[in-house]
Amino acid sequence: MIEEIAEVLAAREKLYQEVEHHVLDASQPPDDVVCAILQQLYPSAAS
Repeated sequence: MIEEIAEVLAAREKLYQEVEHHVLDASQPPDDVVCAILQQLYPSAAS
């Protein structure tokens, strides 16, 4: 199953990169991910 998931992700990666609007590291703690999302959505509020 893991192999199948890796194959599907590899096949879709170029498409994902073509349509992405925001990219962030979601492996961080949840509070950090939320802050990163808010900073990307509302950059003027980050100051």
